[in-house]
Amino acid sequence: RLLLFYHLPCLISSVKHRNDYQPTIAKGEDAERIYQRTKVVHTQEQTTIKVNGQIPPTKIPYFINKEGRTMIGLRAIGENLGATVDWDGSAQVVTLIKGANIIKLIIGQTQYILNGQPFLMDTQATIREGRTMVPLRVVSEGLGAKVAWDDLTRTISIAS
Repeated sequence: RLLLFYHLPCLISSVKHRNDYQPTIAKGEDAERIYQRTKVVHTQEQTTIKVNGQIPPTKIPYFINKEGRTMIGLRAIGENLGATVDWDGSAQVVTLIKGANIIKLIIGQTQYILNGQPFLMDTQATIREGRTMVPLRVVSEGLGAKVAWDDLTRTISIAS
C-alpha cells in the first residue's frame, strides 16, 4: 500500500536527459520531505455500490472522475431508485422523475435543474462507451435517497 511508503525508503527518479533515467533511493529526511508532499489522488481498491442493499446491475462500470466524484450509469441508478428515466439525445438532456422530484442534467454542463430550481455541481454528466454517466450523489439525493460512505468496507450505500 502507498501508506507504507512513509516507513520505507522511497524510489525517486532523476532524469537529466530524455533517455537518461537513474533511479535514486531517498532516505531519512529526504524520504520524509517527499512523503509530506505526496498526495494520494486515487487508489485501485474496489468500491462497492449498494442501492437499497443490492448491488445494481450495470452495463458499464462506474468510475471516479477527475473531480473525485463517483459516476454511475444513468439507468443503473435511476431505475434502481424507482425513477422514470428519459433521455433526449438531440438536446443531450437526461430527466429523472420520482414522485415530486424531477432532475434534469445536460451532458457536459455543471448546472442541473432540481424541481424547477437551477443548481451547480462540481462535475458534469458525461457519455462513456455510449452510456450516460451521472454523478451518483447528486442524482441519488435529488431523488430523495440517502447516501452513506463506509470507509472500512469501501461501500457506498444508497437508501430510498
